[in-house]
Amino acid sequence: MKIKKRQITVHGRLKWQIDFGVVDGKRPRKVFDTEKEADNEIAEFEKKQKKIGDAWLRVPRKELDELIVFWEILRKEGVTPQQVWDGFREWQKLQEAKPVNKSVSYREAVDTWREEKLGSGKDERYVEDSVALLQRFGEGREEQPIEQFPAGELREWIAAQKWGLSTKKSNMGRFASLWTVAVRHGWVSENIVERLEPIGKLRVTVEIFNHQSCRKLMAASLANTVHQRVIAPLALGLFCGMRPEEIDHPRFGWHLIDLEHAHIEIPAEVAKDGDQRTVTLLPVAVAWLKLALKLKNPLPPVNERKLIDSCCELARITHWPHDVLRKTCATHLRNHYENDWHVIKDLGNSMRILLKHYADLKVPASVSKQHWKLTPDVAKEAVKELGRPETQSAQF
Repeated sequence: MKIKKRQITVHGRLKWQIDFGVVDGKRPRKVFDTEKEADNEIAEFEKKQKKIGDAWLRVPRKELDELIVFWEILRKEGVTPQQVWDGFREWQKLQEAKPVNKSVSYREAVDTWREEKLGSGKDERYVEDSVALLQRFGEGREEQPIEQFPAGELREWIAAQKWGLSTKKSNMGRFASLWTVAVRHGWVSENIVERLEPIGKLRVTVEIFNHQSCRKLMAASLANTVHQRVIAPLALGLFCGMRPEEIDHPRFGWHLIDLEHAHIEIPAEVAKDGDQRTVTLLPVAVAWLKLALKLKNPLPPVNERKLIDSCCELARITHWPHDVLRKTCATHLRNHYENDWHVIKDLGNSMRILLKHYADLKVPASVSKQHWKLTPDVAKEAVKELGRPETQSAQF
C-alpha cells in the first residue's frame, strides 16, 4: 500500500495530511499539525504492516489459500470473523454443558430417521418425501457430523425457500423430528429447530370451485385427446373426494375401482395415515370413470399436474386452491347425504375436521344438485364455450 503525504491548509493554517489509499472501499486520511507527527504516524504504520506481512509469510501456502476462500465466503454472506468466532464459542459451551456421546454423519442420521419412522408404521410416501427434503438441506455435506449443523444455517436455508406458511410449518416439523432422533441417540446436544421462530396457529380458509368452474374444468378435460388422459384423476377428486396423494399413490389403480357395484376400495397402504375405507360412487362419478376407462386413462396418472394446468388454461381457471377438488366434493356430499356420518365414511375425515372446514360454507342444496348432474354429456355441451380446442377431439 502506497502512502502519500502532503501539506494542506485548514482554516488558514498549514497542516500535514496522510493519505493511506483505498481501504474497504473508503479512503482514510489523517491530518497532523507538524510534519514530524505525520512522519511518526507513517513509520508506525509501516512497522505494523511489516509485522503483519511477516506473519502471513510464515503461514503455509495451503492454509493461506483456505483462509482466502473462507474470507471471500464471509464477505459474500455479510458475516464477520468475530461473528464466526462468537458462534463457535457458543457451540463449544453447549458441547461442554451437554457432551455428545459420538456424533454420526448427516447422511447416517437421515438414514436412521427413515428406518425408525418406517418401523413405527409411518406412511411410506410421507417418509420418503421427508427424506428428500432433509437430503436437500444437507446436499454436498452428507458426511459432515450432524452436530456441526448450526441453527442459524437451517434458519437461513428455510428462509430462502419459496414456501407458504403452512408448508414452512410442516417442513420445520420434519427437521425437528430428525433432530429429535439425533438427540435421543446422543449425536447432538440439542434440537436446533427449537432455536427457530415457531409459526403460530394458521387460519384455515376453505375455498371450493363454483359450479361454473367445475363445468368449464370438466369440459376442458373433454376438449382434446391430450386432456382426455386426465379425466380419471379429475373425476376421482371432484366426484369421489379422493385425496391427491391417494390418487397418485403407486399402489392405486383401476383394480381398486368396482364400477359394477359403484365403489372404490382405499386400502391402508394407499390411504392417508392408514385410513382404510370404501368410497361409494354416485351415478355421475360412475359415468366419468367409465369414460376414463374407455379412453384408457392410466392410474396412477401420468403427467397429471401438467395436464391439469393445461385444462385450467383452456378453462381460464387461474387460481387452484389447495385440495380444491376434494373440498368441493365434500361440500356437495353434505347436501346430498344430509348426514355427516355418511360423508366422513366416504372421505375419511373426522367429524371435527368436516364441520370445521365445511359447515360455514352454507352452499345451497340446489347448487349441489347441479354438481351431481354434471355428467360427461352436460360437460360436452360446454366444450364449444371454451374456444377452439388445440387438437382434434376424440369420439367417445
